[in-house]
Amino acid sequence: MTSRPILNARVLNQLGVELGLENATDVLRMFITDTEQKIAVMTSTGASRLATRREAHSIKSSAATLGFERLSWLAQELESAAETIDEVQLESAISALQSAFKQMAAFAEHQLLSSLGELP
Repeated sequence: MTSRPILNARVLNQLGVELGLENATDVLRMFITDTEQKIAVMTSTGASRLATRREAHSIKSSAATLGFERLSWLAQELESAAETIDEVQLESAISALQSAFKQMAAFAEHQLLSSLGELP
């Protein structure tokens, strides 16, 4: 699980080429904000397994689009198992996803946005 890289830089670089650096930076910032909200839904009291599966699916797809391989993989695992695993396993999977997101967001903020976000 943790052997997957945080980022496949080629994917994010390609997005930068296709959208331009300013737009790619905006997309990355929106992804971070949206993913924070999706994880908040999953960790809220009373969140249904269906809602967790839907949010995990969305995170999986968006993370893959941006090249965040570890986050995408964990979200895919959660999406696949959300409705069948026991409560302890579900909480553990959500916690792992949340931890990977925090690591990815810190990486993005320090390694990517700090240099990309300084565009004129």
